[in-house]
Amino acid sequence: MIAWSICGTTHLLASMKLRFSSLDAIRGLAAIAVMLLHYAGLNGLNWLPRAWMAVDIFFIMSGFVLTHSYAQKIAEGRLDFPAFGKVRLARLMPLFLVGLLLGCLSMFYSCRLNGASCASNIMPAAVWGMFALPYFSDAMWPVGVRIAQYPFPLNQPAWSLFFELFANLVFFYWILITKNRRLWLVIGLALLSYVAAYYFNGSVSGGFGFSNFYVGFPRVTYHFFIGVLIYTQYRKYGFDSKIIAFVSVALLMVTFAVDSSLLSMFTLFILAPFVVLANARITFDGYAERMCTWLGDISYPLYIVHWPIFQLLYLFGHLDGLTPATRVLLMGVIAIVLAWPLAIADKILRARLSGKSGSVLKVQLEKS
Repeated sequence: MIAWSICGTTHLLASMKLRFSSLDAIRGLAAIAVMLLHYAGLNGLNWLPRAWMAVDIFFIMSGFVLTHSYAQKIAEGRLDFPAFGKVRLARLMPLFLVGLLLGCLSMFYSCRLNGASCASNIMPAAVWGMFALPYFSDAMWPVGVRIAQYPFPLNQPAWSLFFELFANLVFFYWILITKNRRLWLVIGLALLSYVAAYYFNGSVSGGFGFSNFYVGFPRVTYHFFIGVLIYTQYRKYGFDSKIIAFVSVALLMVTFAVDSSLLSMFTLFILAPFVVLANARITFDGYAERMCTWLGDISYPLYIVHWPIFQLLYLFGHLDGLTPATRVLLMGVIAIVLAWPLAIADKILRARLSGKSGSVLKVQLEKS
């Protein structure tokens, strides 16, 4: 039934919209929430303490959108792994490399100014980073007033890109081998692994640090394939009510601000999937559509470059005289403004890549 639903829905939507505008808006709001979480924390403030859950929203929506774009082609043998890999790398890596370059620059000056011993580790961290791989070392890395160990020290949010690529790999071979079957088995195994990881880690939030890196594997797998499941069912069980969609997103933003472990569990396993389901069928037009598209466009560049932008502003922005709250807001505005041209440049680059590659790559780049 699920296999039929994936293929049937994908076929039905082949000639319909290629973007889910309400989900675009949620991606943008989630990216802004993550940025504020980091900027506030690095300035000694406790804003949106549970906004780390936005990353799980990204994983859910990734499973949803990739199923829409690729599942049928993979199942029918019309998209092999090299072509799929090119599409995903073309979508994710250009801006990732921009973030890595900015991270190299910011960390080079941070290490020099702090007299830290991390300078000799920048080059090997950059080499590992070019392949989106973690760099585990004993080096302590300065970011603002914080000095800590990071598996992705030059651009800490890149940890989620590593796990996104892992989920993409699992997704491709699951579609290829099972032809969209056994989805409940994948979700069940991922959930059991996630529960076990929670038992050892003490938190469902993991993947971003040395001690909790292993948590990222069941975390991304579970949420990604929940997104796949939602795609198979949203036309049947989704909503057409903009009021329900709006209220669900508003509740999600509230849960980001409330520092409660119990509420976080509710959000991750019930509210977050419901938000995606409630918004999947919602469309807009006019100004609202343009705003949703803009939020979707800036979401990835903002997420993947906001960390080194903070570092550079901290080093060279001369913002010491401002209050912490003012610094957070000013840095946030600057990061959003810089994300906009990066999003435009990324679109232009992908358009050129699609023009120089085969027709399959061209079509998929246009959809992603």
